[in-house]
Amino acid sequence: MLNRHLLRIKVMQSIFAFELGKKADYNLALLFIENFFKPDLNSMEVQDAKKLNEHKEIAISEFTKKFHDQTNGGNSDPKISQVVEDALSLYKRHLAKDRDYFSSYVVLSTKNAISLYYLAINLLIEWAEIAKDKAIGKNFSANPIIVAFQNLEIKLAENQYSISRTVISSWFRELLKPDLEFQKYNDLETPDLAQHQAIIKYIVRKIIFGTTNVNAYFEELDIQWAEDKAIVRNFVEKTIKSYDPILCKVELQQLSLDWEEDLSFMGKLFMEATQLDDGLHQLISKNTENWEVERLAMSDKVILQMSIAEFINFAGIPIKVTINEYIELAKKYSTLNSRQFINGMLDSIAKELEKLGKIKKSGRGLIDNK
Repeated sequence: MLNRHLLRIKVMQSIFAFELGKKADYNLALLFIENFFKPDLNSMEVQDAKKLNEHKEIAISEFTKKFHDQTNGGNSDPKISQVVEDALSLYKRHLAKDRDYFSSYVVLSTKNAISLYYLAINLLIEWAEIAKDKAIGKNFSANPIIVAFQNLEIKLAENQYSISRTVISSWFRELLKPDLEFQKYNDLETPDLAQHQAIIKYIVRKIIFGTTNVNAYFEELDIQWAEDKAIVRNFVEKTIKSYDPILCKVELQQLSLDWEEDLSFMGKLFMEATQLDDGLHQLISKNTENWEVERLAMSDKVILQMSIAEFINFAGIPIKVTINEYIELAKKYSTLNSRQFINGMLDSIAKELEKLGKIKKSGRGLIDNK
């Protein structure tokens, strides 16, 4: 089951991509200005390249000033002003489009983790079938946990991914069949449940999610595999552990106990973190001694935005929980010194937000400070 920590990771991934997209959108707006003032080689009129270049530089200067502080960049002719307004409008349209896309991508990427979880279990089932067909790996093909996996076939059929039998067979032949641990297991006369579980865990960790062609295949399916692999592997291992020897069943892991609530959490966190007002961005800048916000590591910037959004907009989450969660994210996904940096920043920002009356926590174990 996904917990809030994992949901925050998925939101952080999407916001990180969105922030990179903002830079691309900004560069597209600049390119729009540059292209507008390029000499028209098809025109019958004489083109003054020097004058066009001067107008381009003025337009870029005005665009940059208006983009950062919403002030007029000085007096200029109507043509330049219109180009600047058109460039700003282009940027805003692309930004809105990107925000909608990455807001939806949070959900898609979360669901994708479940599809990859199903794929890993199906792969184990397929390998057991191959072992049975080739009359090798007798213990593996009769492994009670694999048999329990096979009983999940109807649910697993919902998976969006599939691998050709040829590829699965080649992996079995190249990776599983010659593996010494796999051979030792199949040489056992009557393996017990612990041994049945141990071999599947071994195959999951070393062959499916180890440094192999199988793991490379999963990586091709998921651009965020570096982070998602731990999630998927955890799902598979929990399924193995759930085996009931009396009922001969395993429990397929759920995406969420309350998917609608988790959807709401992810969507709200993404939108609030990507739409902080100027005052909150200035709060980050104010608490960053001798370090401009633009120069922060992108991961640190995203973590600060998410933290502030959570402080203000999630009344049921204690301040300390938010701080601890984002310190952990900084420790795992940011720079070497980010943990201490984020800890100090969030502590200061939380205190200032409380003084301003922007943090209102209420609910079980929380003080309502309205």
